[in-house]
Amino acid sequence: MTSSRPRQQQHQRTPSPPPDKDQQLWFYQSVMPLQYNLVERIRVAFEENLPEQGLEIFDSVVFSGFSTPGEQPTPGLMPPPTFLRFVITLMAHPFHTTQLRKGMLPSKAPIAAYMLVHRIIKIIGPVNASLDKIWVFDRGRRSVRRGNRENRELSPSADDAISGELANEESLFSRVEDVWDVVGWAFTCSVLHPARWTWWGNVLECLLLTLETDWDYRREKYKNAGEKAERVLRESIAVKMLPETRGTGGYRRVVRAILANGSAKAQEFHPVWEDELFAHRPKKKGQRTLGGFMGEFGDDEETKTPKKTDKTLDENDDPLDEDDDIDIDMSDAPPTPSTYDSWGGVTAFSLRQRFLTLLSDLSTHGQFIATEDLYLEYKNNISHLPLSSFSLFFNTLTPAGPDYRGLFTQFILEQHLSTSRTRRDSALTQDLLVRHYLPYPANTMALLDNAKVAVVLEALMRLMLKCEYIVYTPELDAAVEAGIAARAKKAKTPARGKVPPEEVLATKLLWNVAEESLRMMVRMVKAKEVKA
Repeated sequence: MTSSRPRQQQHQRTPSPPPDKDQQLWFYQSVMPLQYNLVERIRVAFEENLPEQGLEIFDSVVFSGFSTPGEQPTPGLMPPPTFLRFVITLMAHPFHTTQLRKGMLPSKAPIAAYMLVHRIIKIIGPVNASLDKIWVFDRGRRSVRRGNRENRELSPSADDAISGELANEESLFSRVEDVWDVVGWAFTCSVLHPARWTWWGNVLECLLLTLETDWDYRREKYKNAGEKAERVLRESIAVKMLPETRGTGGYRRVVRAILANGSAKAQEFHPVWEDELFAHRPKKKGQRTLGGFMGEFGDDEETKTPKKTDKTLDENDDPLDEDDDIDIDMSDAPPTPSTYDSWGGVTAFSLRQRFLTLLSDLSTHGQFIATEDLYLEYKNNISHLPLSSFSLFFNTLTPAGPDYRGLFTQFILEQHLSTSRTRRDSALTQDLLVRHYLPYPANTMALLDNAKVAVVLEALMRLMLKCEYIVYTPELDAAVEAGIAARAKKAKTPARGKVPPEEVLATKLLWNVAEESLRMMVRMVKAKEVKA
C-alpha cells in the first residue's frame, strides 16, 4: 500500500546555516532538511508498520557522508521533528517491546530506535538536530509559558505528519502532561516493573543525554560571551521543561519524579499507556489496530477487558519464557538484594544522580529556583532514609559533578551540625574543613544523625582529596580525631523497641566504616607527604 498523500515536487526548505564557531568546537555535524521523496519513503514505512525498514532508511540518510574525508563533511539530511518523535515512541511503546504477539519474534525496532537517537545526540547535537522541538508534550503545552506563536510553530504541518495511532494518540508525547510524568513513571518501573524499565531506561538515557549535552554547550557559550548572553541559557531544553509554578505542583514535583521508587508516598506517577503492564495487549471494543498487526496477530480472539487476575509484567519473569517446567541451577538463583535495588539498581540510581546534578547546575546559574530551596527539597526527600540509602547520595562512585557534591554536602552538614560552627563556601578549602566541619558532632544525640555526619564528612573529605585540596598537617589529624571522639560521646543508642535491632547494628557498622575512612585518608595524605 502506498501513501495517499499527494506528492509535492516543490517541497523544499531553507538549509540550516553552517555551525557557528562554538558549535564547531563541539565537533557537531551540520544537517539540512531531507528531500521530500526520502521523507515519503520513511513515512510510508512507519505508516505501514514497518518500523525496522523505516529506521534503516532514517539512519542511512542522516549519517550518509559523515565519514567522507576532508575539511568540510557533507551535511546530514534530517527528517522533520515529528519523525524523531515517532522514533522515541518506538523505544518504549509496549506493543513493540513487552507485549509480544503469538508466533512472532521480538521486534528489533526499539533497540534500533535507541541507537539512532543516541547517535543523533552525540554526532549532530541537540542544537543542529532541533531537539528542542522534539521534547514537547501535546497535552501539556501552555500558551502562558511558550506563547501562542511558538505553539503554532511547533505544530506539525500536513507534510510532516505521520498517520496512525503510534504517531498520534498513542504517541509518548500525547499521553502525558509533561516530561516529569515520564521521568516519574520510568523510575517507578525501575523498582516495581523491571521488564518495563528495560525500555524506559533507554528513553531516560536519551532524554538526559539531550538535556546535559544541550546545557553543557550553552553554558560554555554563555561563559565565553559573558552575562549579556543569559538568553542562551534560558533557551536550553532543560530550562524549557521546568515548571513555572512553585510548591507541590512545581519544583517539588520535579524532585519527587526523580526520586520516585513506587513507595506509598510516590504513587502519583501512573502508566503512560493503558494496559502497559500487561504481557499481551488485550483487544477492546472500538480499539483500532496499530498498523494492522493487532487485527492479524491479536492474542485474544474474544473482545474483553483484562481481569485483575491476568498475568502482568509486575513479575521478574522473562516474557519470552512460556514454559514453566525449566530446571534451575545455582546460576539462576536471584542475586542478593543490595541497597541500590530500592532505587532500581545501579543504572537507575546513576541516572537519578545525573538529574539531581543537572537541576543543581541550573539553579546555580539562576535558571531554576534558589539553590538553597532546591537543596532543602533534596534534604527533605532523603533525610528520613535509612543510613544505607542515605549514604548512596554521597557515594563518590556514582556520577555527580564536583560542584554539586561540594555544595550539597556542605548544605547537609549545616542541617546536622550546630549552625554557629558551620559556614558554607563554594570554594572548598582545607581550613574550612578543619575549622568548621571535622571536629564537631551532630546537633542532636540521635545515633542516626551522628552517623550521617560521619558519612557526609567522609564524602566531603574524599572529594577534596580527589581534587588535591588536602595536605597533611597536625591540625587536620587533630580535627579528625576530635570529631570522631565527639560524635562517639554524644550519640545515644535508641531505646529498645523504638528501632529494630538489625537497623541499629547496620547504622553502627556504616558509621564505623565512615570514621575509619576519615582516619585512613589522613594516613594516606601523611604517607604521601613523607614519601615526597
